Parts: sequence; structure tokens; C-alpha cells
Amino acid sequence: MKICKQILGVHKQTTNIGVLLELGRTSLDLEGIKLGVKNWERIRKRNANKLVLASYTDAKEENLPWITGIKDKLEKNGMLSLFINEYPEAPNFIHRKLLKTLIDEFHQNAFAGIRQEGSKLRTYALFKTEIGMEKYLIEIKNITIRTQVTKFRLSDHNLMIEKGRHNGVKAHLRFCPFCENEVESEIHFLLDCPVYRNIRNHLINLIERENPFFRYLQKEEKFSYLLANVNQKEIAEYIHNTFELRNFLTMLPKRVE
Repeated sequence: MKICKQILGVHKQTTNIGVLLELGRTSLDLEGIKLGVKNWERIRKRNANKLVLASYTDAKEENLPWITGIKDKLEKNGMLSLFINEYPEAPNFIHRKLLKTLIDEFHQNAFAGIRQEGSKLRTYALFKTEIGMEKYLIEIKNITIRTQVTKFRLSDHNLMIEKGRHNGVKAHLRFCPFCENEVESEIHFLLDCPVYRNIRNHLINLIERENPFFRYLQKEEKFSYLLANVNQKEIAEYIHNTFELRNFLTMLPKRVE
């Protein structure tokens, strides 16, 4: 996970599930399970030396944990028959079948988790709907812009909706520093805050030339469209530039009345 987060340029406390979904990866333990089952298949077909085969026979007789663990994992995933029956003529296949099932289960749980009310990835679930690594991670060559986009998508940013959570501020009181009584959510930042109106209008005009129906979308649909198409240079630069402007303005010294 450290390596994945370093690749994306996000903070170490960024939600693991979001990082894996963004990179199109699954948790490493699934690969370990696959390799364990593959090894068991090989030994069961007696493709091992005498010592290993003797150990395998002993493990079956004594119900040792590594044998019972494989049996339990297959049984849990509806594959007990593959443990009971032997397939001496068939190439090893059980590990691949199990891995596919485990990956499907991982994605079902991951997408269900980010959609839950109260999830830190509440906005991520609006636009992350497909399995696989995001195209922008390859297509955006500017590391600074790409990292800023990733941070925004995974809620690793300093908007008040996230900063306020760390500071114990109630969600409805996490106000935008530039708008009175307006919560600085990701949607407000991207689509509503008047501070970024000029650069936003430039982007919207470009999008509506290519997609005239964009103007008729609901606000959440517009937000999802932008975040699902961040591989487009203009959208990625817009996210980066708005954060640059916000950081500059919030760093200015407050005027004393």
C-alpha cells in the first residue's frame, strides 16, 4: 500500500480501497491465496519430491492447517467439489477459478463500501463505476497536475469538507472560506464557488461545444462527468488551477478591520 500511495502521490492516510480501485488493483492477500492453492494443486498431482509428498500425506491425515485452510477457502466460495475430486489429467485450473471469484467478491464489497452513507469516499462513488486503472494516470504526463487530480478524486485535499472532518467540525458547518454559509464540498468547489467562475466558464464553454447536452445535466451528473473524464487535458488543468488559486487566496494575510 505504501508503494501504491507513493505512485499516486497521495497521503499515507488516504483510504486503501480508493487507492486500489484507482490503480485497478486488488489486495495483495488474494495473490497469496492463489499461489497457495496453485502449490497445493501441484503437490496433489504428485509433482514434487518424496519429502514434500510425504509431508502432504501427513498433512491430510493430521488435518494440518495448510490443508484445512485450502479446503475452507474453496468451500466458502462454493468449490468444495474441486477439493474432494481429483483431476489428474487436467492442467492446474483451480487457483485461477478461485482467484476470479475472489476478485469479483473484492470489487462487489469495495463498490458497496464506498457507496455507504458516511463513507469518506462519498463523492468518489459518484464517478468511479468501472473496474480498472484510470486512464488519466497514463495519459496525463505532468506529475503535478496528475497528482492534484488524484488527491481531489480520493478526498486527499484541504477543502473544508475534508479538513473540517479532521478538526472535528460538524459536516454542515464546514463552510467555504469565500462563501457565506455554503459548505465547501467537492461539488461546491468544482461547480459553484464564484471565486473560480472565470476559469470554470472557460472549461464549461469548451465542454458544451463538444457535448451540448452537458448544460442540461443535474449538478451531480455534471460533477460525475468532469471527474470521469479527467484524462482530458482541460478538465485536469481546471482542477489543478482552481486549487492553485484557492491555495494562493487562503494564504493571503487577513485584513484587519
